[in-house]
Amino acid sequence: MVGIRLSDGTTNFMRQISMNEIPHPIASTGGYFWTPRKLMISLVIAHLCLAGAVSTGNTLLESSLLQSGFAIRYHLALAWPLGFQMGQLILVVCWCSFAGQPWYLRIPRFLLLLAWLFRFEMMGIYFVRSDLVEVMVEEYAAFNFLMLLSPLLVLNFYGLCSGSRFRQDSHQRSARYQFSTRSLLLITAELSALLGLGRVVMHWNRNGVEEFWSALSGYRPEELMPVVISLTVLPAAFHGLSRQRTWLRLLFLNLYLALPPFVMAWSQVPFIARSIVSDQDVWLSLLIHWLYYYCAHLSAAATILLTFWTLRRIGYDFRRRDELPRAGSASNANSSAASAAA
Repeated sequence: MVGIRLSDGTTNFMRQISMNEIPHPIASTGGYFWTPRKLMISLVIAHLCLAGAVSTGNTLLESSLLQSGFAIRYHLALAWPLGFQMGQLILVVCWCSFAGQPWYLRIPRFLLLLAWLFRFEMMGIYFVRSDLVEVMVEEYAAFNFLMLLSPLLVLNFYGLCSGSRFRQDSHQRSARYQFSTRSLLLITAELSALLGLGRVVMHWNRNGVEEFWSALSGYRPEELMPVVISLTVLPAAFHGLSRQRTWLRLLFLNLYLALPPFVMAWSQVPFIARSIVSDQDVWLSLLIHWLYYYCAHLSAAATILLTFWTLRRIGYDFRRRDELPRAGSASNANSSAASAAA
């Protein structure tokens, strides 16, 4: 055996490495593949894929509801896709209201996210009923616009008053808003894919604006209940944005989510009484309507809260600029990136 004698400097350097006194070069430069930005992009792609899948399932449930003669189980099952759709719309509005970018970047990206979400929803319907998309695309767009309007006004007003934004704590570096050649090519490819997907799924309609406006003004009051749900479920978004989330507050939120469905179901009694004579059937129909609206509230709240929890695990914290980062937010992001790299 030939022994190799190391110098004192080399021995000290190896001892520092073994004691983790010198950071790993990949960790020090932020060179992990699964960076918070890439995890955020993956979350957006997962939401878009889920939107298409849920839209397909919703169309199949509607067909089963018509074939079964409006069976109760299919009627209640339709509440979950509706709540998921509203939760996704509120999440897009939250991004528009609380993203850290300047307004001239937030507005185009907000419109692009809405366009992608609508395209995937229409594509999900197209897989089951292609003829329905060609005829009802303006009605779907008007319905989404009505569900989007109230959260957009409320959350933007809250964002302007509070000054809180989603801030990334794992990488403390100044943001650059100048577009590089690579970014411009990606934006061009995204717009091309968006227009190509819209061309395949939806066809050009010369009277689209008139049909969109007639759809906005043609809804009956009982058909606008999902628009009310998009407003009454907003406390779930505020609970997810809060920095102090306890099980007691979650319990109160669950109790609150049971109250608006009761009021909404009770408001349907005059419409129910027109077609039902027996009082027992009226009470049963009232219970079914309450369960439908309650399931829609729960689905929307679960979509919002789970997404906000994932954002905090990635490393985004909702706070004002003068507030300190929440303890553990940056460490969660570093640990998740380290586990992904491992």
